[in-house]
Amino acid sequence: MTRSATSPLRRPHFLGYPITDFESSSDPSNGGAAVSPDTVDIASCSLDGAAPGSESSTRIAYYDVDGNNASIDDAYLSFGIRVDADPRNSGQQRGYQNNHWNILIDIDIDDDGYKDFVIDLDGNFSGSQADRFFLYHSDDLTQEIDQGSDELDRWYAPGPGASGDASTNNHTRVTATSCGTETDYWLDFQVPLTAFNDGAAQRSLFFRPLRCAFFTAPRRRTPTRCKKIG
Repeated sequence: MTRSATSPLRRPHFLGYPITDFESSSDPSNGGAAVSPDTVDIASCSLDGAAPGSESSTRIAYYDVDGNNASIDDAYLSFGIRVDADPRNSGQQRGYQNNHWNILIDIDIDDDGYKDFVIDLDGNFSGSQADRFFLYHSDDLTQEIDQGSDELDRWYAPGPGASGDASTNNHTRVTATSCGTETDYWLDFQVPLTAFNDGAAQRSLFFRPLRCAFFTAPRRRTPTRCKKIG
């Protein structure tokens, strides 16, 4: 990933092709279970679900507030997942429905094929408070994380009815996007670049490829039984 004050929106690709996903019960990437509800169904504007659509299912962007590349204190990475239905809880303090939306990030320093960081938006965080999304770090040769010892940071992911700090420190956004006669939704996570720190040193995400796996899970289901796309 090259560094500039503002990088254009990136559509992650595989072998030069944009990443587009199947939808509905026809989806073979569901971990062995039907994709339900639609809020965890990663979408691509597919006409019938049996074949991927024409629109990218994921996106990544970089932004530096003051445009000064000498400092990353005000720089952010944004990761987006396109889903088939609105994932929010309308009008409530809690931000999202009781599901998970996740991203595994391999920064490709050691080329081991395992994640270095994990983003997890936890719609099960609380029954009444604003939800959170978390950043985890682990260099262990596994795709799993320990939610206690591996947590680096957390941010608010509130709903429209949130108040106080949660309403002014939201690091997630949902936007509707037209898909023929239907509507898909982009769920974006904004992560401060300084957060990508392994506890001892800042990890550089520039001038090397980012390998990302985007996945979702209904309620508290484990990632091996979830909707995933790499």
